[in-house]
Amino acid sequence: MDYLPQKNLSSPLNTIQATATFYLFQYQYYKGIKYGQKFETQYKGYLKQAVQLHEQHQSVVNEFSAYKKTLETLLKKIKNQEINVQVTDRQMTEAPIMLTARYRGIQKIYYRIVKIGIKEKFPNLKIERIEVLLNRPAIRDSSFLLPAGTDDFDKHALYLKLESLPVGTYNVVFSPSDIKTTANLSHMEYIHFQVSDLAVVNTGDQFIVLNRKTGFPISGVKVVATEPFSTNLKGFASIKKTTPQKNSCSFLAKIP
Repeated sequence: MDYLPQKNLSSPLNTIQATATFYLFQYQYYKGIKYGQKFETQYKGYLKQAVQLHEQHQSVVNEFSAYKKTLETLLKKIKNQEINVQVTDRQMTEAPIMLTARYRGIQKIYYRIVKIGIKEKFPNLKIERIEVLLNRPAIRDSSFLLPAGTDDFDKHALYLKLESLPVGTYNVVFSPSDIKTTANLSHMEYIHFQVSDLAVVNTGDQFIVLNRKTGFPISGVKVVATEPFSTNLKGFASIKKTTPQKNSCSFLAKIP
């Protein structure tokens, strides 16, 4: 039995309506994603308009498989939850830790703080690293409640504050949902920083160890390079010349 090719049963009016929706949606989408780059107000609100446009004309658009597939792909990107958190990698004791957060489509940012060894090795891939961190004991589990208005599908930015931490090296995992399991690892992010009251200035053949709060040199700081030694009364530590590959140096963070 021979089959005739399937005819397009859509009316000319539906064809025009679906085509107009398709191109207007893309215009609004590509305008809207620019808002999250520099937060220029002329691009604000376009993503919500695109979502509303699709809701109004979805039945007509679905008659055309190519239009339907493209718009569903863009809709998924618009509705995808996003978190990006940045921090200065050196922090001081007894001082709050300020974070810069960018997010979309979430009302809470959950976080878990994990203390790690200064020379401890972790996987380089983000998901593998987070999975390891989630299986480590946390020194703090909490969340940030975000301002209302996350249903506009735009990206938002704000400053967040962590309470001060003692001397050490830390990883913090962030998630749009409660951190109970290793599920949804792809939606999680992490940051890495150290808490120390020491600053080190390299003069070439000497290191000067300073108090980061006062700027004054510190004597008696224990230094580990090719062999242990301490800074003198002026805060100086002379480093014996070795090959660059073998010359490494770390400083204990606690001020005597």
